[in-house]
Amino acid sequence: MGLETSLEAKFFAVLRDKAKLSILSFTTSPSFSTEYPYFLQIAQDETTQFKGIATLIESFKWKDAILIYEDTETLPYLVDSLQEKDIHIAYKRAVSPLATDDQILEKLHKIMTMETTVVIVHMSPSLVSHFFLHVKRLGLMREGYAWIITDKTMNFLNSMDSSIIDSMQGALGFKSYIPTSNEFHNFTLRWRRKFHMEVMELNVLGLWAYDAIWAIAMATEKVKMPQIRENSISLRLNLMDLANIRASKSGSILLNEILQTRFKGLSGEFQLMNGKKLISKAFEIVNVLGKGDIRVGFWTLMDGITKEVNPSVDKKYSSSHSGIEAIIWPGGSTTTPKGWVLPMSGKKLRIGVPLKQGFPEFINVDFHPQTNATIVTGFCIDVFNTAIDALEYENYDAVVGDITITSNRSLYVDFTFPYTDIEGITMAGVVAIIDEIPYIKLFLVKYPVGYAMITSEPTTNGFGFVFRKGSPLVPEISWAIAKLREEGKLMMMENEWFKSQSSFMSQDSVTSPNIPNSLDFDRFRGLFLISGISSALALLIFLICLFHKKWHAHDLGSLSRGALLFIMKYFSPKNSNMI
Repeated sequence: MGLETSLEAKFFAVLRDKAKLSILSFTTSPSFSTEYPYFLQIAQDETTQFKGIATLIESFKWKDAILIYEDTETLPYLVDSLQEKDIHIAYKRAVSPLATDDQILEKLHKIMTMETTVVIVHMSPSLVSHFFLHVKRLGLMREGYAWIITDKTMNFLNSMDSSIIDSMQGALGFKSYIPTSNEFHNFTLRWRRKFHMEVMELNVLGLWAYDAIWAIAMATEKVKMPQIRENSISLRLNLMDLANIRASKSGSILLNEILQTRFKGLSGEFQLMNGKKLISKAFEIVNVLGKGDIRVGFWTLMDGITKEVNPSVDKKYSSSHSGIEAIIWPGGSTTTPKGWVLPMSGKKLRIGVPLKQGFPEFINVDFHPQTNATIVTGFCIDVFNTAIDALEYENYDAVVGDITITSNRSLYVDFTFPYTDIEGITMAGVVAIIDEIPYIKLFLVKYPVGYAMITSEPTTNGFGFVFRKGSPLVPEISWAIAKLREEGKLMMMENEWFKSQSSFMSQDSVTSPNIPNSLDFDRFRGLFLISGISSALALLIFLICLFHKKWHAHDLGSLSRGALLFIMKYFSPKNSNMI
């Protein structure tokens, strides 16, 4: 029993499988449970928590995350869980257990240059000890960052040195949940009385090991051992003579009893799922504070993120963080990180401006004759400067100008909320589309006499700022534009640049005598009358000519009623072949 690392666990799994002796291990490598039937994993399935981490990230509306990991075998499970929630992996790197300080610093310097500030750390406690000391020294454990640590480390947090815990202040972590019970409480008291000031508090691995020993003891009592005297020497794992290892004749019987064993232990319900892994029921969500961690909530497969481990029966799956306690983030901040920050590269963001002929009121580019400096002015620039003061990116991350939002452009770039209206004044008249509404408004400002905007058809979404696809600035600038619109500042800037509004028609001006009324049925009444009279005259002339041709010798006026009926019958379609 034992074996935490995947390397040593795999070596002994091969030997024990050959000898048909059960081995109970703390490793959680997903492949071992199917390859080696005698290899039993008594630790909680750590891949289950990856779904909880993805749900937690989704609850904070973070779109990107960085992965720093040690165990490459479980990485695909973490990646799949994040992709199911449409969370983009901005950067992922493996760290060797034997990594030097320079190798760790190299990866951390890369994180410093990135926009994403949500970092998931999946490492062993020994590696985390070095990792987070460097994180703190580089200033990455500060306000704006969110560090999420898996139970691979958090299960051992209380046994770590105080300096290491201090370097992790504000981090969030997932931790295996141990339900409270009378048995657990009594055992803890006995443990403290016996080992007071000698050993640390019993961690979750100690509880799992305690329950595993009970499972072996219970299974052994149930097995009726055959009266076969096995050679004790042959059953030993002689590392100098691995070729002569013999298989145990009672190993399979004991294995079946262990797989069927189920009881309530100190760590909760003991049961092997699919014959291999402990059933994962709940994980604690903890916040690293002070000398240890503080529980802020739970995550379970059935209920999602909750404040209690057993919520009400009618409660639906929750993917919101509103149900957990307040979190103290790195730097002592209580403000939830945005998930991105400006990279510490020292370079400013370069903004692209369309250089084209058009209305200078929207965007105008001039060059200073002496310094050759670029001077950009206009309504679009004022809106952008009001929404954001200074940015620091090294590429063309934004384009400012009178750029129309269309569907095909959205395939390649992201647009902010439009800062110009797409709707004109709607009137029940003929629609004449000349150009986009902002251009029409500016045209009417310059030429208010003789022109009027009657109505508009919204074929685009107005003007917006362009950002590269997936830029985290899009929701931020969109929020700023929405706030400017709510506060009326956007309208104030528009009025400042386009002061004359006399040419824009309102609904009250519909009845003005200078504006033609809309076309309705009454307008075409004369046309319908002329068309009807003309058609009737044409039909009458046709009938007169036809009667004259067929009956020129008869006097129709002297015909009796019977004769007239005969004539009508004669011209019917049935007698047309008689003509």
